[in-house]
Amino acid sequence: GYVNAHLVCLELATGRVQWSTLLAGNQVDLTMFGEIQREPFMGALAEQNGVIYALTNLGVIAAVNCWDGSVRWLTTYENLMITTARQSLRFQKREVPWDRNPLVICFDRLFATPLDSEYLFAFELKTGRLLQSAPARMGSFLLGLDGASLVFCSGQQAALVSTVDIQLAPRF
Repeated sequence: GYVNAHLVCLELATGRVQWSTLLAGNQVDLTMFGEIQREPFMGALAEQNGVIYALTNLGVIAAVNCWDGSVRWLTTYENLMITTARQSLRFQKREVPWDRNPLVICFDRLFATPLDSEYLFAFELKTGRLLQSAPARMGSFLLGLDGASLVFCSGQQAALVSTVDIQLAPRF
């Protein structure tokens, strides 16, 4: 199954579409019968200074002008391999370490935990350039910021990850 991710702006009073921007299209996991295994969910949105940042969960993160829908930048990130159900009768679900988390903006960086990746990513806010990536080892829930640290939790454990260098070991 191939799905597209669009960002759509609606007029508040009437619901009329103001603009619609295609951000990404990508393959998703299928069952052995060719049906989509699970509903593809668009990721989180964040806004700062008239720019909407959108995580597609299809291997792309984007920055879009909120007034007209023009794309400022699109950046791809390393995502999980698509499983093929045709080779086996057993359902093989991709293991995703993240829950549905917010995008977090801190200083000049945008942090994302895509549902289609096992990495935490740090992007340059202005250009979308990938600055760093780190494997998931800090907890599945990204709660937000504590000063200049990202706050993650999982079960009874919390961890702080430096926004300056996400590759440093988390502090538990």
